[in-house]
Amino acid sequence: MLLNRFYRVFLIVILLHASLFAASSEKELEAVVIGKFSHFITWQEKEDNKNFIITIFNNNTFDTSLETLYHNKKIHKKPVKINYIDSIDDIGFTHILFVTTHSIQDQKSIIDYAQKNAILTISKNSGFAQRGGVIQLSFVSQKIHLKINNNAAKKSNLKISALLLSIANVIQGDK
Repeated sequence: MLLNRFYRVFLIVILLHASLFAASSEKELEAVVIGKFSHFITWQEKEDNKNFIITIFNNNTFDTSLETLYHNKKIHKKPVKINYIDSIDDIGFTHILFVTTHSIQDQKSIIDYAQKNAILTISKNSGFAQRGGVIQLSFVSQKIHLKINNNAAKKSNLKISALLLSIANVIQGDK
C-alpha cells in the first residue's frame, strides 16, 4: 500500500511538474512525457519488432528534442526509433503516434487505423480524446493536463495503468 502510494506520488510529480525536468521548452517536456507514458501502457504486440517506435504525424514540432532525448535509450528493453511521416498510408507499425494534424478527417482516419493496430495515439489538439484519441495533452502554467479516453485505449488493445488514469481526466466516450 505504501509502495503504491509512493509510485502514484512519483508519477504525479514526474508528469505534472515541468520545473523538475531539465527541459528548457515545452517541446522538450512533451518529448520527455511521450516516453514516460510508455511505462504505464501495456501493448498487445502483433509482431516482434526489434525497436520501440515513436512516430510523429504531420509536423515535427519537436525539432531535434526527440532524437537527442532518445538517442541510445531503450523503452521496454528495445532501442527507440523515431519516424516522421506526412501520410496516413505511411503509419505502418508503431507503438506511439503523436498527431499534430488539425484536420478532423485525418484525425478520425488515424484513430481508426490506430484502434485496429494497437497504437497509442497522443495529441495536443483540442477535442482529440473526445474523437477517440487515447491521450490528449495540454499545458497550463507549465503543468501538464491529461485527458485519457479509456474506451479508445481498450479498442486499441491497450491497457493503461491505474496510476496514469488516477492523474488524468478520464473520458469514457463511445470511441
